[in-house]
Amino acid sequence: MVKTNMKSYYTISLFGLLLALGLSGCMSQAPVKTAKKEPEQLFVYADGSMEFRNRKINADEVIIYKDGRGGEKAAVKLSLEPLHPAFFRDSIVVVRKSTDS
Repeated sequence: MVKTNMKSYYTISLFGLLLALGLSGCMSQAPVKTAKKEPEQLFVYADGSMEFRNRKINADEVIIYKDGRGGEKAAVKLSLEPLHPAFFRDSIVVVRKSTDS
């Protein structure tokens, strides 16, 4: 009868377990992002009213500036009052809407 060493069994079992966990964590493909995020847009209507994220915005809460490429971008004041002070969210694309469209 051959006497076996329990310590070697534990060592081999631990090595096998660590190897299995290490190999199972590796992926052969990168994850695919399914949802494409649309750029945020500020709509400015002919009468001067503004809309951002489907809600009306006051003119004193918006700063519109040239983007350097012939278009316009805006910074909109957002408020998360109970937790954070108000801040400006910038780089929002400005879309001007005329009365006929």
